[in-house]
Amino acid sequence: MRPTRNLGMLVVLRSRGWILPAPEDVPGILRHVLITILLCGTVVTLGKTEPPIPDLRALAHSNIGAAISNSWLVIDGELDIFGFDPTTGRQVTGVEFPLGSGVRFFRQLPIYIGAVRGGDTLVSSVMFPDLSNYPRLVLQSSDVTRDFYSSTARAPLEYIGQYNDTVTDPILVPQDLDYGRNHTPLPVLVTTRAMSWTGGNVDDFILFEITIENRGSDILEDMFVGFVYQNGGENLRGSRLPDGQVDVGIHTLSRMRSDLPCQPSLPINAYTQFSLSGAPLNGAFDALSSRHVGAFKWLKLPSPQSRVNYNWYSFSNPFLSPRSIPPGGGPVRPMPNTPFLQDIDFYYLMSYPEHDYNPLFAATDVATRGFFALPRSIAESSARGSVFMNHLMTGPFGLGPGQSATIAFAIVGGEDLHTDPTWYERAFDINNPQRYLDGLDFSDLVENTLWATWVYDNPGIDSDGDGFRGEYYICNGDTVWWKGDGIADWRADVPPPAPFVEILPETGKLTVRWNGYFSETTVDPFTQQQDFEGYRVYIGRDERTSSASLLTSWDVENYNRFELIQRESGAFEWQNRENPFSIDSLETLYGPGFAPLLYTRQTPLRVDGSIYYFEPQDFNVSELGIPGRIRKRFPAQPKPDPDPANWTDDEVIEGPENRRLPKYYEYEYVIDSLLPSVPWYVAVTAFDFGFARGGIPAKESPLLTTQTESYALPSAVVAESENLDVFVYPNPYRVDDNYVQEGFEDRLKTRNPQLERRIHFANLPPKCMIEIYSLDGDRIITINHDEPPGSPNASHAIWNIVSRNRQIVTSGTYYWVVTSDQRTQIGTLVIIK
Repeated sequence: MRPTRNLGMLVVLRSRGWILPAPEDVPGILRHVLITILLCGTVVTLGKTEPPIPDLRALAHSNIGAAISNSWLVIDGELDIFGFDPTTGRQVTGVEFPLGSGVRFFRQLPIYIGAVRGGDTLVSSVMFPDLSNYPRLVLQSSDVTRDFYSSTARAPLEYIGQYNDTVTDPILVPQDLDYGRNHTPLPVLVTTRAMSWTGGNVDDFILFEITIENRGSDILEDMFVGFVYQNGGENLRGSRLPDGQVDVGIHTLSRMRSDLPCQPSLPINAYTQFSLSGAPLNGAFDALSSRHVGAFKWLKLPSPQSRVNYNWYSFSNPFLSPRSIPPGGGPVRPMPNTPFLQDIDFYYLMSYPEHDYNPLFAATDVATRGFFALPRSIAESSARGSVFMNHLMTGPFGLGPGQSATIAFAIVGGEDLHTDPTWYERAFDINNPQRYLDGLDFSDLVENTLWATWVYDNPGIDSDGDGFRGEYYICNGDTVWWKGDGIADWRADVPPPAPFVEILPETGKLTVRWNGYFSETTVDPFTQQQDFEGYRVYIGRDERTSSASLLTSWDVENYNRFELIQRESGAFEWQNRENPFSIDSLETLYGPGFAPLLYTRQTPLRVDGSIYYFEPQDFNVSELGIPGRIRKRFPAQPKPDPDPANWTDDEVIEGPENRRLPKYYEYEYVIDSLLPSVPWYVAVTAFDFGFARGGIPAKESPLLTTQTESYALPSAVVAESENLDVFVYPNPYRVDDNYVQEGFEDRLKTRNPQLERRIHFANLPPKCMIEIYSLDGDRIITINHDEPPGSPNASHAIWNIVSRNRQIVTSGTYYWVVTSDQRTQIGTLVIIK
C-alpha cells in the first residue's frame, strides 16, 4: 500500500498491512508522535536515511488563511496540527475562511502524480522535502518593508517548496500486495508556490503554482496530476449538529451571471464546499454559524490537450460512488473510489475520463446525466450532505527528460452564501435540489473567483508581446476586458505597504509613532504609479478586525473629476477615469484660486464643450499638527533626496532591522485617557486612491500587519530608570467577579474559560524571572519574561493560573518572586474561587 499520510483519515488499514489507530483512540502525547511520523517520516535516498525536516507554516495575513507544510500543500488540524503566520502570528489549520471565523475548508490537499514510464504505471503521492535545494519552505515577499523581501516574489506573502518522491523503504512504503511489488518512485521534482495578497478585492483567495520536472532519463507518458481532498464548511469551534449527523455538501458551480451592467455570463467552473444549512441557532445565524463557502478553481492546466476528471465518494460507503455509463458498452470502473489504492488502480481512477455530477442531485434521475443510479439509500444520504472525498485530476500530458509542466489553481472563499437561516428547512428537497441552490448567494464567491483569475492573468495585458490582449465585451461604447492573454502575470493592484509602527506606553496613554517612507514612495506593481493617499489609526480591545475603531486619519488633499459622457444609446452618465487631481494641478488647468468643490452636479464646470464636477478623494483631512490629530515628529525636516545613497545622518532615523529611514516620513499620534489594566490593540494603515480607469476602488493595508498589543502602563525603560516596584492585579483574583462578562478575559469567547484566566504583572524589567510559590514553599510555576526593551509589553506579563503541571491552581495565598539583574522583589497574591 502507498501511505497517503492523510491525517484526516487515520483509519485501520488492515487489508493493506497497516494498522493505524483512529484519532480519538490516540492519547495526546502519542498523537503528536504519530503526527510526526506521518507528517515527516524518514527520507530514504539511495539506501541512506536522512533526518526528517518538518516544516509547517501558515498564510494568515488576509481574509483567508491556510496551513502550509513542506510535504503537502495544505494540512489540517484533525490532530491539532496548526501553522503560524510569520507576519501576524495567527494560528490556522486547513483553509479557514473568513479568517477568524473558525469555518474550515479543504482539510488536506496532498499532490498526486501518475505517469507511464517504460510501460510501467506509477503513482507518486508521498512527497518529501528536496534536501539538496529546499529542505524547508522558503518565505519571501514582494513588500519592500519586509525583512524577507525578494525581488523575485510575486505576492506580499508566499512560500516556495520543492518535493520529490524518493521513498523505497518497505517499512514506510509497504509492498503492493495486489501486484506483488515494492513502490517505484517517479523521477520528478515538484516545485510549489503558495501566494497570498491583502486588501481590497484580492484578500479572499490563495493562489498556487506547481511545476513538475522530469529528472529521469526516460519519457514520462500520459501523465496526470491532481488532488484528493475532503470537503468542509463546518465551524471548528463547535458543531450545531447531533452526533453522527453531517451537514456539508459540495457543488460544481459551472457559471454564474453577474449583476453588473452589460456583463455577460462569465465562466466560473469552481468546485465548491459549504454547510448545507449554514448552522443557524434557534432560527438565527450567530458567531458559530457556517454561512460561507470555499472553492477550488483551476487557473492553468498542464497542456492544451489536458482535461479535468472529477470523482467523489461518500465516507458512508466508499465502494459505491457515481459511475458513468460507458459509451458503446465499454468497461465500468471496477474499483471503489478510495485513496488507498495501488499504483495501477489509482492511475486508472486518475485518468478515467469522467466528471461526476453534483452529489446533491444523487437522488434525482442521474441517467439523464450519463450515470448509473446509486442504491437509493446511498443516493439519499449523499444528497442530504455527507463527508465526501473528492478526486480532482488533470491530464494527460507528457514530459521528456529535463522537461517540465506547470499547473495553477486558486483556493477561494465567498462570504454570506447563506442569507436566510430558515431557507434550508423550507427549501431543501433531495428530489429537487435546484430550488435550494437557487436560493443561495454565490455572488461574493463569483466576484472573488474572477479576481483570482485576473490576478493570475491580467485582462487586457499583452504579456508576451504577440499582440493578443485577451477577451473583452462592449458596454455602452466602452471596451471592458474580462480575460487575459493566457500568460501568467501574478500581479495584483495592492494597497501601499504598511508603515513601520512603534508604540510607546505610559500610564493611561499610548504614543503611536510610525515611519511611512515605503508607504508613500512605493510604486504599485499593477498600475505602475505611486498611489499613496493617507494613513488611518485604529484601536480595539481584541485582535479582531471587526473590533477596531477608527481614531483618526490623514490624507492628501486631492479631488476626483467627473465628466458627463453621452453613451451610444443616447443616455448621459457621469464618469471618472482619471487619477485624483491635486489643488496645484487644478490651478494649472483652471487658474489660481480654483475652488473645485464649487462645481457640483447641479452647478458643473463647463470648459471647451466638456462638463465636469468635482468630489474630494477621501476626507481631505490634510493638515498635520492640529491638536488631537496626527502630526509630524520633525515638521521642519525637508523632503530627502530620492536616492538613499545621498541621505546624511542628520536626515535619517534608525528603524527596524537597522534600516535607515528618513525623518521626513516620521509621524506621531497620542491616544490618552486609556484604562491601563487592559490590553489595547493599535494599528496604523496606509491607503491609496484606487485606480478609477480600471474600476478598482481605494485599498487599505490590513490592520493585522501593524496591529500591536499594548498596555497603557509605564514602559520597561521607565520602570527600570525610576526603580518602580512590580505590582500584581487583580489581587485578590476572584473567580466570581465576572471578568469574562466585563470583557477582561476571553473576549472572543472561543476558548476554554478556565484556561483564559489572567493575573497581570506590571512594572517588570524587560528581562526577568517570575516564580510563584505556595505558602508551603512548593514552586507552582516559573515564567521567563524576556522582551526587547522597546517592546510595548516589555514591562508586562500574564499568568493564566495554571501550574507547571498543567493543573488549575486552587484557592489560597501565593508568593511571587521577580528576579532580575537589578534586584529581587517579593510579594503575595490571593486567588478566591
